[in-house]
Amino acid sequence: MNVNLYEEFAFMDFNIQSHAVVVVKVKRIVPVITCPSQLYYIKIINTMTEKSDLANNNGNEIFSPIGTKVRMQRANGFRILEMYDEAEEELSKIASEDRLGRDVLTMNLAVRQDAEDWTSMLKTARILRHQYPDASEWWIAEAYALRRSESMETAREVLLDAEKRHSDDPCIKYNLACYSCCNGDVKTALRYLLAAVELDDKYKHLALADEDLIDMRDVLLKLGFSSEPTVGED
Repeated sequence: MNVNLYEEFAFMDFNIQSHAVVVVKVKRIVPVITCPSQLYYIKIINTMTEKSDLANNNGNEIFSPIGTKVRMQRANGFRILEMYDEAEEELSKIASEDRLGRDVLTMNLAVRQDAEDWTSMLKTARILRHQYPDASEWWIAEAYALRRSESMETAREVLLDAEKRHSDDPCIKYNLACYSCCNGDVKTALRYLLAAVELDDKYKHLALADEDLIDMRDVLLKLGFSSEPTVGED
């Protein structure tokens, strides 16, 4: 699928309050900073840890659970400002014993995805996938990065393995439909797409707007696919 459309992983965001990945159904828009200047907002980020750092051994930075949380908040702030090097630097200061934690890795993944650093994103996605194979989103994340750093075929192989473990995940089937269509296999693409729609009707509406599925758009229209939900649907 096209990165600017509805590849579901592209719209995952990190909720710093709940430490959870949130799936957004439309393209994420970077919030407009309403402060007088970007520098003012950066100043807010930079002062977030002053009291914490002073409390930690008279200003000498030591790693603690509180420090890790604040570093993640700072990294997320820099990510929103598209200051990805600064975000990476904040994450690099997290204690080594915390860096492989799910929340820290998820933030790391979000930063690298937004920075379009696909090779680095792939490394993080693979760690998450190996640590949490029962979570389908990390298989999807790995495929997403693989498509952009290596090839669509290698990404497809990952999702085929993912489908064996997550047979009821509609996003995996939808991505496989897109990969099949891009490879000219419309019949297989339609099979995967219909399976995805059966599991989650939202893909019926996403399909017509997806450039990866453009070769089967006429077929989808004949099958009654629409880019807008019908009255009464969520």
